Amino acid sequence: QTMLEMFRGCSGLTTLDVSGWNLPQLTTINSMFRECTNLQEIIGLETVSAPKMESINFMFFNCKSLTRIDLSGICPEDYVLVSDYNASDYHYNCHFLNCSSVEYLDLSNFKIKGCIGNVFTVLGNLKTAKFNNVTLGEITDNSIHKFVPQSIETIELNNFNIGDHITKASDMFRLCSKLKTIDVSSFDFKNVTTMGSMFDGCTSLQQIIGLENLHAPK
Repeated sequence: QTMLEMFRGCSGLTTLDVSGWNLPQLTTINSMFRECTNLQEIIGLETVSAPKMESINFMFFNCKSLTRIDLSGICPEDYVLVSDYNASDYHYNCHFLNCSSVEYLDLSNFKIKGCIGNVFTVLGNLKTAKFNNVTLGEITDNSIHKFVPQSIETIELNNFNIGDHITKASDMFRLCSKLKTIDVSSFDFKNVTTMGSMFDGCTSLQQIIGLENLHAPK
């Protein structure tokens, strides 16, 4: 089942209530809110359940008024395509392109595949990001470089599993000058060979919890 482009281009929409939506057979919501340029709030988004979800590509493209995105309730059983490098003529971080007002992002409980490096960096006003209980599958270029934008102040990475495919983590948190504390206790860089400048420019960073136990044999 699909909700492809369900609200695409609804520029007059400012608020939408999706509380309690239970979508047990839904597989794709690509471009669902694409170009809803005046959408400010999606009430109950965190309660939406869609365990068969396969792709959310372009879901929030050009939602320039939206301030909060919480998809933690979807809890997919398998890997979800968040952004596809070859999805369009746009740059590969187009999934969140022009989401300039988003300050809060929660993708907890996701299994992610596709492109992830640079995907979230276009969220130029993002202050809080949660990636708890996240597992990465087959990722484009085997890279998780430039993971979050420079504006980030708080990030949660509890039980963050980068999987077996990631080999590059360079610049992962580079220039995140507002970040004060980060917990990497769950990181297992068993196949990572490059992690240069990972915290370069994190001028406010005071504590990296679990860094002494980071496993990176290669």
